[in-house]
Amino acid sequence: MPVCKKCAKQVSFDDMHYQTNRSKDARYMSSHCMDCQREYQFQYKKKKANLKVPLALPNDHPFSNDRTSNECGEFKLAKNFSIGRDSRSFKAIAMQSKCKSCKETQKSKAFIKRRYGITYEEYLQRLEDQDNKCAIWRSSVHKNKRTGKLVQTLFIDHDYSTGKVRSLLCSPCNHALGQFKDNKAALFRAIKYLTQ
Repeated sequence: MPVCKKCAKQVSFDDMHYQTNRSKDARYMSSHCMDCQREYQFQYKKKKANLKVPLALPNDHPFSNDRTSNECGEFKLAKNFSIGRDSRSFKAIAMQSKCKSCKETQKSKAFIKRRYGITYEEYLQRLEDQDNKCAIWRSSVHKNKRTGKLVQTLFIDHDYSTGKVRSLLCSPCNHALGQFKDNKAALFRAIKYLTQ
């Protein structure tokens, strides 16, 4: 029976803590038991836990109430802009020059270009050509699985083998094709199954 080197208790092999060495693809027994390991993890997390003080703009900050977004040119409230720490800024707190909406649009544009090889303008053109509707379901609004909220975003569907963009789909249709792995035979079997 092994003895834990931390609590000096004699425990069974099942109650000892085991570690995995991924580089050697091996699993070995530690020198301490599971109870000591749990206590160690608890104390470690407690020690590392930092109180997250929310960052806020000082009342006398030049943009404490509102500002104009450099991207869209709209005058918006301060809550629509991200803030961060910057030693060069007023009282070491800076506000982004682009509003959150513009930043998200910028990220979307970059992702679409990087992932699918088309521009954001081409995406919008496809959206217009499809009358803002899913190419399969023909719906323009669907519910987001994670949030349960109604969204109008259509996802870009592409051929995994060639990388060529096919069309725009709603989230359920896009996920369904992904689950079927573009297997036409399986899709035909599913249609046959539903018609029986």
